[in-house]
Amino acid sequence: MAVSLIDLAKDFLTPDLISKMSGLVGESPALTQRAIGLVLPSLAGAAYQQASTPAGASSLVRLLKLAGSDGNLLSHLTSLFSSGNMSEITQMGGGLLTGLLGSNAGRVVNSIAKATGVSGSSASTLLHLGAPLVLGLTGKLLPEGEATPAAITNFFASQKDSIIREVPSEVAGILSLGAPATVPEAPEPVVRPIVEKKQRSRPWLWLLPLLALILGFLGWRSCSTPSGRQMESLSLPCGTTIQVEKGGFDANLARFMMDGSSGDLPKRFTFDHLNFDTNSAQVTPDSSATISNLIATVKCFPAMQVALVGYTDSTGSPETNKKLSLNRADAVKAMLVQGGIDAGRISTNGAGQDNPVASNDTEEGRARNRRTELVVTKMK
Repeated sequence: MAVSLIDLAKDFLTPDLISKMSGLVGESPALTQRAIGLVLPSLAGAAYQQASTPAGASSLVRLLKLAGSDGNLLSHLTSLFSSGNMSEITQMGGGLLTGLLGSNAGRVVNSIAKATGVSGSSASTLLHLGAPLVLGLTGKLLPEGEATPAAITNFFASQKDSIIREVPSEVAGILSLGAPATVPEAPEPVVRPIVEKKQRSRPWLWLLPLLALILGFLGWRSCSTPSGRQMESLSLPCGTTIQVEKGGFDANLARFMMDGSSGDLPKRFTFDHLNFDTNSAQVTPDSSATISNLIATVKCFPAMQVALVGYTDSTGSPETNKKLSLNRADAVKAMLVQGGIDAGRISTNGAGQDNPVASNDTEEGRARNRRTELVVTKMK
């Protein structure tokens, strides 16, 4: 029988670490333990669901390699902490959650909070901590040098019984997690179990110092990053709390919806942390927090209607740029719809290279022109 990824992750989180985590999130050790008991299976379930398709397995490989060290995310995080690169750590955490949960992150956070009694912000913090742990252990359990889509599929095929058994039913519904029989059989033999004597002696205890570093970072109450970003918590009228950058897109939009008036419409906002792969409509993982916060905000204002407008720089033909900008606006809309927003509340438009906000003669200017805007067209 294969070593259980979920059991290994749970064993890794010793009572002492749970106690430190409870102090970090401001919850009792008992509630923290209960929440972690849902966080780890939820993340493993999301990975299992993705691994059941070739595209999903390839996406998991990209996540494992996101840190640029053959999928060894945790080791790379150690170097990031040592270098003090807090901005990249924040982006990586958001990217990992986006890769695993996509636009469902907010719904999973709310489900875990509701089921365990912890706050939404506590559930979110624990998911941010759990994502590198689950993916890091996955990378360690794969045979050396075999972080391939086939190996990922085989590994999670060997994990299906324990994962299906432990994923919370509501989260399974959110993730559209099917019964084990619906998952395609892996095309190659199942990854061999790692049950040598070394495993029984818990060789993974080397991870403990790293988690201590993670906890230390998360417990550091300064909201500054090296890039000067200042973070704050905003409580929306529906009871949801979002973590936003002061003066950024998320904060400005939320405050406008709480304090603005219909007389200010249409109100235009430019996304500041929404990025796409080059010449593609594929949203990059570092955009996770922006998408999650936008979904939470739109959900809290049921009468809100918005238009998404994509823009490009002047590189390429006007026709190609129009199509690319529309595809990018449509991609953001698709993520919002997947997150539970009615498609009828969102319109899209591709403006291409029209209406530049800076000169296209410099790279800095072209970067500013490659933007996506959200226009609030109705709020009450």
